Amino acid sequence: MDFTQVFRVLAYVIPGFIGYQLYRGAYPVKRVSDTVVVLWSLIHTLIILVAFGFLSWLFNIHRLNFFARPPETLGWKSAALLIVSGFLYGGLLSGLHWLRQRFNLWTPDPLSIWAKVNLQKEGYWTLVRLKEGGICSMGWVSDYAFDPDSEDQDFLLRDARCVDENLQVKYFVAGLGVYLNTRDVQAIEYIHAEE
Repeated sequence: MDFTQVFRVLAYVIPGFIGYQLYRGAYPVKRVSDTVVVLWSLIHTLIILVAFGFLSWLFNIHRLNFFARPPETLGWKSAALLIVSGFLYGGLLSGLHWLRQRFNLWTPDPLSIWAKVNLQKEGYWTLVRLKEGGICSMGWVSDYAFDPDSEDQDFLLRDARCVDENLQVKYFVAGLGVYLNTRDVQAIEYIHAEE
């Protein structure tokens, strides 16, 4: 297999791969095998090629119909067009996902509860009860990790204070806040700021 043939094969896989990776970069899920990534890349590339076929038919531009073209006619311009289309397709997938989240369309939502709650945390204090000693911290989650492959997630509690069971402040935490991991947490409660 010479370089030209490898280039043509990659040109037909890369657009879907780029689109898939952009989407998964914006909305992570558990890692999948390389075989699954290649299969999804091929499926997404096929969708892109069908879109080009439709545009070719709609506007009568035969160069856009990659199904009707012999593989040897695929040049650098066509490959660049396919790669750019992969970026646009990834943006389209991410935009559709954002719309789905924003307007609660097409359930179920693949994001975890942890990610969804922390995306919508404005106006809420976070009360964290630790497993050891019943220590409670209260503040707001300013930063958090979302790694679907990890059972435990890190987060930073800002404007933190140590409180008792009646939510009376024992002391304020100086500095950036309290760095916590969910493995050490018994419960997390979100309390409206006005309470």
